[in-house]
Amino acid sequence: MKTLTFILIALIAFTKSFAQIDSKGNPIFNSVVIGEEKFDDFELTSSYFTIANNISDKNSSVYMNDNPSLSDYLKFSRDLPSYAFTVHQGEQVQLMIMLVQTNKGSETNLHYYVSNPNNGKSVEIPCAVWGEISEKRVEELEKLKVDADAKIIELPNGTLYSFNGIAYRIQPYNELKEEVLQIIESINKVRK
Repeated sequence: MKTLTFILIALIAFTKSFAQIDSKGNPIFNSVVIGEEKFDDFELTSSYFTIANNISDKNSSVYMNDNPSLSDYLKFSRDLPSYAFTVHQGEQVQLMIMLVQTNKGSETNLHYYVSNPNNGKSVEIPCAVWGEISEKRVEELEKLKVDADAKIIELPNGTLYSFNGIAYRIQPYNELKEEVLQIIESINKVRK
């Protein structure tokens, strides 16, 4: 129930511009829960917005094509959010945090969209964990095998993903989640 509540609130807040909605008027952007953790004064549910049941699903608000091209996969993977985090106590949602990536030419910008559904306030916080494609998206692209020539390249200062002939820096999930926990801690300190 709490996962459903989060997904509905987060999607309504983020996907106002997408056309597809379900029978209750909620945007459809399919996701899976990738983690649920309990801390001293809150619980954290981590979700990943999948490629597979969105990109070629006509019922999804982020549908691209029945037979997506490599360019469609890349656009989906780099232009749409990969992760969302819900801070809650039981079923009471306290905060929603979504990582938003914008790409203009060769420039990638990352920020967190932090929203409090209880008072409607939101804020954008810069993301310091840089990457041009998320680690979970790379994992899914590898499983989907949409680019036979794609490969992961390990370097001393990070990891790249070569897709459709271009190498992209992979954003490490564990570092991202640590930064999300720091943001939550900072917000909770302000509340006390």
